[in-house]
Amino acid sequence: MTTSIHEELHHDHVIWQAEINHWQDDIELWKSELQEAEGQLKDLEMALKTHRDALVAHASAIQQRALATQKHESAIVKYESGEAGDELPAMAIAHEQEAKSHDLQRKAHDRIRRHHHSVIANWSLLLRAIDQPM
Repeated sequence: MTTSIHEELHHDHVIWQAEINHWQDDIELWKSELQEAEGQLKDLEMALKTHRDALVAHASAIQQRALATQKHESAIVKYESGEAGDELPAMAIAHEQEAKSHDLQRKAHDRIRRHHHSVIANWSLLLRAIDQPM
């Protein structure tokens, strides 16, 4: 081998070693990031439980809204058919409040829907990403 070939080989090895050093630094960083992510699993579990509890509470609120609407509708039907319906005048006064409550429920549902879709979309992305071979 000539001196120029030796220099070329030596130069390649210096570049390769620099890359190897960089790769080793990457791996140390990735290990640290993974360890931090593993430490956040309990936080993730708690967040999912909170999310589930919020969905249960929202479902209950929707059920209460449905019952209130059915009660109001039933009173109107009774009034129209000549039955008791004594509650109707009071319910007419409360109708504006019911409309406001319904509007608040609609807005809450839209907010919860957007949040839930975001959570599930990001969850799906995470699962797809982590399932890919390295």
